[in-house]
Amino acid sequence: MEHHPNTALAKFTSLQSTMELCEWNRRDEEVALLRELKEQDRKLQALLLKLDGTQSDYQIEAKLRNLIDYIDRETKPANMPTDDRDTFIRKVKTLNDDITTKRQAVENAITDSQTTRVAFAA
Repeated sequence: MEHHPNTALAKFTSLQSTMELCEWNRRDEEVALLRELKEQDRKLQALLLKLDGTQSDYQIEAKLRNLIDYIDRETKPANMPTDDRDTFIRKVKTLNDDITTKRQAVENAITDSQTTRVAFAA
């Protein structure tokens, strides 16, 4: 099933709200994680904005779909239990790290595509 990128991004953003509502933003590691999540959110929004309305090649689309599907799947309530603080924080940290890797793969595909277009134009 294909998911809309903004819906997946909203689910990712809601993790920040969950941390704040549960007051799981008191420890130093949680404060740092929350800061990382906000930065990741900013980078994801910038990436989606960059791709919005542009014609992307298959490789970019596949990597973006992989990223969006991953976010959508991993942010489901069953995968993000809020009954245990440490488990939730650990899962969010892993999620954030994995998103970074997948986001960078999309960014690299964009760069590679642009480099290829420039090479063909020359």
